[in-house]
Amino acid sequence: MTRVRLCPALCLLLAVAALILSAPGAMAQLQVTLDMNRTRYVAFEPVQATVTIANRAGKDIVLGDPSGRPWLSFNVDRIGGDSVLPYQGNPRLRPHVLGRGETIRETISLGRYYPLGALGNYSVRANVYFSEFGQHLVSNVRSFAVTDGSTLWKDQIGVTRPGQPTSYREMSLLSFQEDEKMTLYVRIREPRTGRVLATYPIGRLVLQQEPQATLDSDSNLHAFFLTGPKLYRHIVIDPDGRMISEQVHEARNASTPELKIAQGGAVRVAGGQVYDPNRPEENKEVIRRLSDRPIDAPNDEVPAY
Repeated sequence: MTRVRLCPALCLLLAVAALILSAPGAMAQLQVTLDMNRTRYVAFEPVQATVTIANRAGKDIVLGDPSGRPWLSFNVDRIGGDSVLPYQGNPRLRPHVLGRGETIRETISLGRYYPLGALGNYSVRANVYFSEFGQHLVSNVRSFAVTDGSTLWKDQIGVTRPGQPTSYREMSLLSFQEDEKMTLYVRIREPRTGRVLATYPIGRLVLQQEPQATLDSDSNLHAFFLTGPKLYRHIVIDPDGRMISEQVHEARNASTPELKIAQGGAVRVAGGQVYDPNRPEENKEVIRRLSDRPIDAPNDEVPAY
């Protein structure tokens, strides 16, 4: 039998061709799905995208390669406009061996990588790079809108730290309505640079009563607002946007809680009481039947003759 000797170049070409022919079948068994936690966001709040990767290829798959090339990236576009370019590249996730039949999920805050402060409508899709096949697998496309809330209160404070010049913060409260739900947001911003340090929701807002807001002697923001029937939420936030404390108060009888500024600039809640969801309901008057009345008990409703 005569053996046919192939040249090295032809062997390499055949190997590449075999990989290309086998890749579509394996790639078809790798599923990438993109989900968003919401469809509408307040400008500068975290926009979270969850990428689900399912391995149905019948073998282990490696995400990532020794060169450190990112295996997860996104395409973000303004609908009807230009692409949104990332600040400093895409997320740098560690390489991961995706076992046969395994599913993993990665949740990414898109605002950390893409400028999403401009109001408008956006679309996003995820791309997962598989180094074994030298290809990207593209997810479904999700759309979302970036809007802004209505400013209910704002004030500006100076922040002085040892060895540093005084910096300034603009602290504001915003209401945002999605469907029939109203939510109160806090935003901390540097007015000189326009940089937003924090924007996030602090609770459901019931507009039957205007929320209260004030600053204490340490420049902490105190927000006090109606969040449910007879329930009030007290949130304290520091100048960098970190939540210090949270407490719920309850209106009791004729006593309605409210914020009060004490001497020296301290802020406290006066009236009502701290809400305890585990507290049993107050004993209510029991209405008894006439047959429950003792036989020998005097009847005050029957006149004496």
